[in-house]
Amino acid sequence: MRVLWFCNSPGLGAHRLGVHEAVGAGWITALESALKEGSDVALGVSFPWDVPAVERIGEGVHAYLPFPRYPRGGKLRQALFQQSCRLEPESEVLHLERVIALAQPDLVHIWGTEQFSGLVADRLEIPVLVGIQGLRTQCSAVYCSGLSLGDLLRYGTAKHLLNGRSLLHEYFRYRRTAIREQRILRQARFVSGRTEWDRLACAALAPNSTYFHCDEVLRPEFHTQTMRHRKADEELRIISTVRGNAYKGVETVAECARLLRPLLGVPFKWTLVGIRQGEQIHRIVERKLGVSFKDLGIHLLGRKPAGEVAQELRASDVYVLSSRIENSPNGLCEAMMVGLPTVATNAGGTPSMLTHGKEGLLIPPGDPWTMAGAITRLASDSDLAAKLGSAARKRARQRHDPEAIVGTLLSIYREILAAGSR
Repeated sequence: MRVLWFCNSPGLGAHRLGVHEAVGAGWITALESALKEGSDVALGVSFPWDVPAVERIGEGVHAYLPFPRYPRGGKLRQALFQQSCRLEPESEVLHLERVIALAQPDLVHIWGTEQFSGLVADRLEIPVLVGIQGLRTQCSAVYCSGLSLGDLLRYGTAKHLLNGRSLLHEYFRYRRTAIREQRILRQARFVSGRTEWDRLACAALAPNSTYFHCDEVLRPEFHTQTMRHRKADEELRIISTVRGNAYKGVETVAECARLLRPLLGVPFKWTLVGIRQGEQIHRIVERKLGVSFKDLGIHLLGRKPAGEVAQELRASDVYVLSSRIENSPNGLCEAMMVGLPTVATNAGGTPSMLTHGKEGLLIPPGDPWTMAGAITRLASDSDLAAKLGSAARKRARQRHDPEAIVGTLLSIYREILAAGSR
């Protein structure tokens, strides 16, 4: 079976390109490793890269096929592209067709609907599987539910507004990507997802498709459990893994931290992995709320490789997911895998990840008071925290078993190929 992936990450091909694995793209590398060890699939991995033309790296059953990243040219052209909030023109699909001609796959698997690679599907006679990651249609709908467009404009920096990389520009790109995503899904014959949320969304967005469930493989660094045992009067260590998008609920974290100080009765440290000091979302939230993250006990670590993130999780007491919309957030899954008790917003696919009161606590999105109450409850009830953490790890280990996931994926591929032949 010859399969071609279109994704955003070079996966295991990163070392062939002379770079480290991209932080935040480890899921594709983990699955590629598991598939390479557990099957005889001839796999091609294609991704945008700074190359002048389509290349083929590696021979035999495993190959990497980077295609030219858009926009190409100097800094001025790239700045104009960013400022206009444009998407890649459809002519870029020609590069994908060249990749397919080189790879000669039996099946194409497109990872994510947010990229233009999904547009290649209606040009192919071979079957195409569209894998749901997040859904820009829903993300764009709630993008400004916590921070308004006015907040992004008023508290954003002139530098980012001028170079087209502000959160305001990101919002308009999300809206345009959502329209393209809807087109991709309308024509999709086969889609795969991981939660009841994306299954129901696909019933409306991809009404002519067959839906398959397939979970994600987590990076191996998170499979080991070595939790710390906190004493009742000891500092509480809270952790969140979060990106700097406006819908990730960073303002809710700041408001919650302000409420926690008189509630807990003990000092706390809240670590945000994924946001660096001075990043747009950091500055916008501080200026809007008139607070200092440092004074609130919030520490920003920036983006870190898997080993360091796993180490931070194991040194923490509570994991908090603050997003206003998610599908199956890797950060939450990784926290569950190491056995952390979690507080997560009941948004999107998170109810498929954990059951309230069994593997964690679900709270409404954008509600700092309930978030503070849930954290306080876990901090004061060590038995409950241990029970939730243990159950979370058990469920995560079952859900993210690499061997089972590879088996499911191969079964999906075979079923699609069989349907195509009929």
